[in-house]
Amino acid sequence: MTISLSRLSRLSQPCPMPTPTTDATLAVLYDDLDSEQGRVCYDYFPVCPNASGVGMGDGSCFVVEWEDRVHFNGANFTDGVTFEVVLYQGGNILYQYADVDHEDPAFSNGLEAMVGIEDEVADGTYMLEYQSCAGTITNDLAIL
Repeated sequence: MTISLSRLSRLSQPCPMPTPTTDATLAVLYDDLDSEQGRVCYDYFPVCPNASGVGMGDGSCFVVEWEDRVHFNGANFTDGVTFEVVLYQGGNILYQYADVDHEDPAFSNGLEAMVGIEDEVADGTYMLEYQSCAGTITNDLAIL
C-alpha cells in the first residue's frame, strides 16, 4: 500500500462522491483544511494499541492523525479540528473524530466535508459514502 500525505488535503473539495479527483481515497474529513496550521502525524504500530478493545485483535496498524487543523477560507481561524484514521492489519478501517467544531458553525461537524471511501476506478464503481456536506460528523464519533 502507498499513502500520499500530499493528497490528503486539497482546496475545493467535491461534494458528493464520486468525482474524478477522489479515486483511491480515504476521505476521513475531506474538507478545505489549512495545510500550514496544526499538524499531521502518522505512525506504524507492530501491535496496535487498544485494537482488542474494538474487536480488531492483536495485529498491527497504521495511524494518521490530523491535529488542530483550521478551516481554510481566508479568515484567521485558530480553532482547528482533530481526527484520525486507523488502518488495521486485517483490512478494517476506523475513522475517529475527537473535535470537529471550527469557530465558525458554517464549517463545523463536516458541514462542507465528504466522509467515505472510494476505490481506484475512475467511475466510482466501489464507493462507500458516510456523509457528503451534511454536517453529521460529531465530536467523539467513530466509524468502522
